Amino acid sequence: MLSAPAWGLTGLLTGRMAIFRPLLAPFLNLMRPIPAIALIPVAIVWFGIGEGSKYFVIAYTVFLTVWFNTHYGMGYVPKIYLRAARSLGSSRTREFLVVVISAAAPHIFTGIRLGVVLAFLSLAADELSGASSGIGYCLQEAR
Repeated sequence: MLSAPAWGLTGLLTGRMAIFRPLLAPFLNLMRPIPAIALIPVAIVWFGIGEGSKYFVIAYTVFLTVWFNTHYGMGYVPKIYLRAARSLGSSRTREFLVVVISAAAPHIFTGIRLGVVLAFLSLAADELSGASSGIGYCLQEAR
């Protein structure tokens, strides 16, 4: 499974590099409207009742949230920031690391913050529908 930095890297690639945008963005935009809760039965069939299905649903939810916010933030850096950096003699690498990532940081951190919240919601929903342990399972048993 991809780690969290790899999720953000996908957003960086699709948001700033014209080569990766037509390759990855259509597939990721196709996945975006599918709610994670709808994938719980599929995850249970693929990974069984247990930790694997939970990891899949949580990773799906967090990946799309982090990717979308990072993609949006990287794609909408004001052009004046880029022109100012170029006029001051900044290299492409320095422009990317200092100007673009700094300008997109609020979007990136919003995606991470939303991802954490949605991870807990997805975990509880997944445990309610097919788990033998966890907070969702305890809620279902207490009901």
